Amino acid sequence: MSHIARESKKKRGAGLSEEDILKIPEMLEIPSVIVVEKKKNKLYLLYCKDKEKCDKMIKIVIDTSFVYKGEKLTLIKTAGYVKRYNIFNVKEYEFI
Repeated sequence: MSHIARESKKKRGAGLSEEDILKIPEMLEIPSVIVVEKKKNKLYLLYCKDKEKCDKMIKIVIDTSFVYKGEKLTLIKTAGYVKRYNIFNVKEYEFI
């Protein structure tokens, strides 16, 4: 999970804080929104920390088709902060 807190991501405002990294199990269990990107076969779990004002969300990217040694695995590919309007204005996304 070290790549999630990478300095380059933090410089552009996308890298998760240590506090948010520790909350990933909770975010996986109860995401605010689930999004499917059909073209890339990716699953995004979005989590809103502040339910009142949710302009910045945490996006966890799940790769559902990763293959390792012939076995198909589901894994967290990456995670970071994302602006709400950058998610809800994409036509290729299907919201569940």
